[in-house]
Amino acid sequence: MKTREFQLDALARARELQNEAAKLHIPVPILSWGYEIKDESGNVIEKGTGKSNSYTRNALNSMAFYIGLADYNICANSFGDGILSRKTADGTVATAKQTYSYFRTGTSNPYLFVGTSTDAESLDSYVLPTSDLTSNDTSVSSTFNSTSRRLITVISRMFINGTGATIDIVESGVGIQGYSSSYLILYIRDVFPAVSVAPGQTLTWTYVTEIAYPNP
Repeated sequence: MKTREFQLDALARARELQNEAAKLHIPVPILSWGYEIKDESGNVIEKGTGKSNSYTRNALNSMAFYIGLADYNICANSFGDGILSRKTADGTVATAKQTYSYFRTGTSNPYLFVGTSTDAESLDSYVLPTSDLTSNDTSVSSTFNSTSRRLITVISRMFINGTGATIDIVESGVGIQGYSSSYLILYIRDVFPAVSVAPGQTLTWTYVTEIAYPNP
């Protein structure tokens, strides 16, 4: 079985910093991703894991809105530093207060995507990754680890290559749906060396978020 690792030293360092920040009651989210490829017989032939670097401006604005207790007056219908807004997958920009208070709940939100675009990573990314892989529903599960004192959320989705050609996945991401189906907002986008999925193979992609809690 092939194993690939991406920036695991940086991931370990991020967890160390998270532990120190938790002692000061500073919330620091840690984000990582992993994948697994199975052949047509269901045998695992490749696994990979890596540190995510790519919360988008949409995600940072959401954090600022909630954790930063931001004034509504800084919300505006433009997209840039110091302005709390969101840009949907179709490029529509609107003030944050029209969206962030209306996130839908349930196992269908958030959504995980993989794609084939070679666009560079960017804080201002908003287009959802897409590919010719066929997907099932995104699953989401959150648990609190009382030993590590971390709230851990696992976001996972399975894809199958039903085409006649190998598909190289070079990006992944997570989107949040607002108060209607037209409000899909890209929160996370990562770019990485190609993960090749041959015809008939399945790809399971997973994101893990970790929030450390201080000792009571």
